Amino acid sequence: MAAEKLSIHVDGNKLRNQRGEVIQLRGVSLMGREYTAINGWRPQDPFGDSVNEFTWQALHDWHVNSIRVTLNETSYLGMQCVSAFTGPAYNKPGKIQESDPGHNYRTRLREIIDRLRKRDYMLF
Repeated sequence: MAAEKLSIHVDGNKLRNQRGEVIQLRGVSLMGREYTAINGWRPQDPFGDSVNEFTWQALHDWHVNSIRVTLNETSYLGMQCVSAFTGPAYNKPGKIQESDPGHNYRTRLREIIDRLRKRDYMLF
């Protein structure tokens, strides 16, 4: 049997799912993925171990049901990035860095999203 597709809609001052049940969003933001290209993370782990077993346990313990997953479009698209402030106002050039030196940003992001989906979190 295929998993039921999640659907949320507003009904007056309540949120309801596809079965009409009232739901309450209890969410967190898994931040950090948007900064990884600039902050000198380790190529073998583009998220600097910010999503680890402690994270998974905390999400469970806090009864989280919705998660915002941030990302860095430069790393996701494999583009060059420029770190440090640049331009005439700062009187210095920026340092060009590879946005995904380990060539695993998308793979690691997919692993995290797949794990979240298996646990039935609502993703934003």
